[in-house]
Amino acid sequence: LCDLQGGFYKNGIVLTDPAIISSNEDGTYGPTDLGPTGISSFFSRHRCNEYCSKDWIVPRDCNRYHHRNKGTSMIHVSTQYDRNAMSPRHA
Repeated sequence: LCDLQGGFYKNGIVLTDPAIISSNEDGTYGPTDLGPTGISSFFSRHRCNEYCSKDWIVPRDCNRYHHRNKGTSMIHVSTQYDRNAMSPRHA
């Protein structure tokens, strides 16, 4: 998992649009699954923070094979706690 979108609401957090990069070369998880070269490119830019675990495996190859393209990233829009509540769960 290398990306999530989402927002804060009065009674919870919604996470959407996961981008998964697998070790397969066939795009198993859709157009954002760039395979092994996608994993390497992700780690070429990644800087660990408080959400990372020191036990996670980092690939030996951290070369950048895929470059950022203008218009492919979401523009950050600040989220506010004054949004409507999420729909209640239905059993």
